[in-house]
Amino acid sequence: MERKTKVAIGVAGVVIVALAVVVYFAWIKEDDSPAEASLSTNDPASLESAPTVDSLEGSWVILPGDSFVGYRVGETIAQIGTRSEAVGRSTAVLGSMEIEEGVITAVEVQVDMTKLKSDDDRRDKHLRDKGLETNTFPEGSFILSAPFKVEALPTEGEVISGEAVGKLTLHGVTQEVTIPLEGQFLGKSIEIVGSLTIDMTEYGIDPPSTLGLVSVEDEGTIELQLFFVPADEGASTSASDGDTEYSTP
Repeated sequence: MERKTKVAIGVAGVVIVALAVVVYFAWIKEDDSPAEASLSTNDPASLESAPTVDSLEGSWVILPGDSFVGYRVGETIAQIGTRSEAVGRSTAVLGSMEIEEGVITAVEVQVDMTKLKSDDDRRDKHLRDKGLETNTFPEGSFILSAPFKVEALPTEGEVISGEAVGKLTLHGVTQEVTIPLEGQFLGKSIEIVGSLTIDMTEYGIDPPSTLGLVSVEDEGTIELQLFFVPADEGASTSASDGDTEYSTP
């Protein structure tokens, strides 16, 4: 009996390792995570026909399709110990920004979490009911709670940096956060990039696992790259699909 038990345990161990190898090759090995968000060198191609902006003062809106908000989190195969980064992004983003006398007085960003896409459809489907539970919590948001003042509004191509204090809502939980940001004026748009590392458990998120083999780390990073265009220049946007149509007045 003892010998049979040992054999059974040994077989079970082999099966678990085999499953881990299968998961590794099917889920992680093919992972080709995109680079972290960084500032661009030009306006988005969708703004080719848009006019050059003369003043940064006034109201601005987010250009979806070219903008994104997403996550970056570590995944580990338990039996192998192999770590990889999972990255998912949603380009279905809407929002606005107000600039008055060199001060960013208001910013609001809304993202459709159900549009998050990674390099693996299985991961995306998994997050609908596990982890982020996007079927239950389809929207994430950030609202600036304190004016964001810069020493001077940037000239075209000049990079500025600072920290934005505001309320982040994720998975139905709202927390006050401080996000380090970089921004620049590209001539037709204002680009802002940034990232924030969070403890998912503080937002009531139970880091998902797959078959007990793929585990997700408790800490993850929210990444964003946002392009703002003047609100009065006729940008027609839809957050449902991330499509953008730009027309000049």
